Amino acid sequence: MRIRERRPRRCRATRRRGNVLVFSAVLMVVLIGCIAFAVDVGYMMTIRTQAQRAADAAALASAWELIGEERVRGDLATIYTRARVKAVEFAAHNEVGKHSPEVRPNYFNSDPDGDVIIGRIDNPFNPNEVMSLIETDRHNAVTVRIRATKARGQESPMFFGKI
Repeated sequence: MRIRERRPRRCRATRRRGNVLVFSAVLMVVLIGCIAFAVDVGYMMTIRTQAQRAADAAALASAWELIGEERVRGDLATIYTRARVKAVEFAAHNEVGKHSPEVRPNYFNSDPDGDVIIGRIDNPFNPNEVMSLIETDRHNAVTVRIRATKARGQESPMFFGKI
């Protein structure tokens, strides 16, 4: 008859000793990724708010130029030119990110996708109404677009987006 030697049993805790360290390391990487994403999204929202503020200020200043004595005299070309210049000037006073936005005046509404568009809105209480660009003697509204694109050299870089 053989006598077996008893081996001491290993406790389960000693076999799982490194699991918490591996699990913590993986979760830490995920947590840092979530924080980086939140910082970038927060920065994008800040840039968007600053661009909206600049566009609103430029449109309001430009629309204010549509009201004046020149309109009564019928000098519409002067009014529209001054309105476009005011839109560019007021947009430049508001920083978007770390720079002033470049707004192109779009003289004579030659580009319907331009930065400054002067037109007419018949019902200002309807937010879905499309601006009419015909009947240039009756224009009463201004749209200003602020674009921060790479082509214009005004791209807003992300903090962690390149990683």
